Amino acid sequence: MQFLARRKHDVGHPTVMPPHARSASVQDTDAFFPGTVLSKAGHQVGPRAHVWALRLILGFGIFHLIYSSFVGLAGDEAYYWQWSRQLDWGYYDHPPMVAYLIALGTQLAGHNEFGVRFVMVLLSTTLLWLVYRMTVDFVALLPVAGSASRLHPATAGLWAIGSLTVTPLIGVGGFLATPDIPLVFFWTLAIALTLRAVRNPTHWNWVLVGVALGLGMISKYSMVILPAALFLVFTVSHHGRRLLKTPGPWIATGIAMLVCAPHFLWQLRHDFVSVFYQLGHGLGAPGNNGQRIVNPDTFGHFLVGQAGVVSPILFLLFIWVLLIAAILLVRWYERRSAHGVAAEMTLWLLLLPAALTLAVFAAASFFAKPQANWPVAAYPTLSVLLGVLLADWAGRRGVKKMLVWSATGFAALITVYAHVEAAFPVVSYDNSVFNKLQEKKGLANWLAAMRAESAEARSAAVLAENYRLASLLAFYLPDHPRTDAPFEQGSGAQYTIWRDPKTSGSQGMAWYLTRFENDNRVVSLFRDYRLAGVYVERRAGVAIGNTYAYFGRLKTMSESAR
Repeated sequence: MQFLARRKHDVGHPTVMPPHARSASVQDTDAFFPGTVLSKAGHQVGPRAHVWALRLILGFGIFHLIYSSFVGLAGDEAYYWQWSRQLDWGYYDHPPMVAYLIALGTQLAGHNEFGVRFVMVLLSTTLLWLVYRMTVDFVALLPVAGSASRLHPATAGLWAIGSLTVTPLIGVGGFLATPDIPLVFFWTLAIALTLRAVRNPTHWNWVLVGVALGLGMISKYSMVILPAALFLVFTVSHHGRRLLKTPGPWIATGIAMLVCAPHFLWQLRHDFVSVFYQLGHGLGAPGNNGQRIVNPDTFGHFLVGQAGVVSPILFLLFIWVLLIAAILLVRWYERRSAHGVAAEMTLWLLLLPAALTLAVFAAASFFAKPQANWPVAAYPTLSVLLGVLLADWAGRRGVKKMLVWSATGFAALITVYAHVEAAFPVVSYDNSVFNKLQEKKGLANWLAAMRAESAEARSAAVLAENYRLASLLAFYLPDHPRTDAPFEQGSGAQYTIWRDPKTSGSQGMAWYLTRFENDNRVVSLFRDYRLAGVYVERRAGVAIGNTYAYFGRLKTMSESAR
């Protein structure tokens, strides 16, 4: 699909200069990277680069489909799998899309790691194809992207998806069953479809934009940044203001709202619990005076986190290309660029949503410690621009070429090591991110053996100190029992919505698993109990933690209230 194919009414437009009208050796001061050479060769797709891009995309997908079976579920993945067993229009932590996709995958491939992650890998693989096509079309639209003898649109496309796949954020996170994958996919798809609608503004194209925006909104709430960014693009750009006077953008808005309507009604029934939770999670709790405290240290954590999940050198290059594109847009805006409506709108749509995303989460990081994955949606469209930079610099000699290979090579080493360490532990890390992917099947088998000792033990409820452990036990225990996390608040509190208040805390036998040796909550949970056993969790042959299993009779509601 050519998202950036020329509109018929662009031909002969006074702001459009067709590629063949340009000299093959004339310097252009409005080049995407100043000093590059205008070239007709830039509009020829390099067959070898195109083939290698297809190999990379397919290889990414096939490898991660196989690899996903060798890595145990993270606690959050098991939690979202729990959602998929009780489908709804919304959940405490996030919108429902991740649950729908996991439910589809497990229906197709079974309740195993492969099934949970199956659809996610398909989406992340398709995301790479979208980024490749957007890059190829962008470079073909701009005959100013590199050396006349070396750069082709497909070369830039290859570098774009290459820079994306070597980052740990996508290269490792691209197979995990979390809301980030559908968010990034529908975000990028919505931008690609908007580019298509800008070039060919039929009602059907705007309907597709609305569907993509709506599906993104029920994937993760940070998707709300994209409609705001699109409205800003249409407001500040010359052609965008003309489009706002047509029905198209408003059709897309209506369709997006229609797709989100069931989730909105769910929020209404649950007092917008998810929205308030995420606002508190992202902005932190206010201080004693009701005002939020500004903390520059947490902004430092934001920068370090981005450098970690993207890799340090690539993160700096992402910021560099963002600044270059912003400067170029200012020049084009002032001059009504000879590159035309299509090139200007494309650059606006690639740049502004990504820049706004990074700005929003950078600002929020002054109030609460951020998570590194929050601005993930910014990077696919920025990788389109970065692909042009890397392709241009890789064709040169000296420091720039060395910088390109150093940046991508270092990121690739981090990503490869993360893959190896997650699936086949080599180093025993204490309190490491790798422990979140630690195999929990051994713990579940240990508990299953104790549950099998008697009918009472087998029928007893399974409780855990946190939502991740409760979800992992539900996934890995052979009978996939219903589990609960009775003390969970905040993230993971979907268990409080599922819990039936009429039966919660009623008298009965239960298992309770905790990581803490002296967990005071055991006394508040049981009338009488015993320590059934201690499971030692190991990584690379080294003990990294204990899990304590208690078995006993639960207190009644009246006893718990005393």
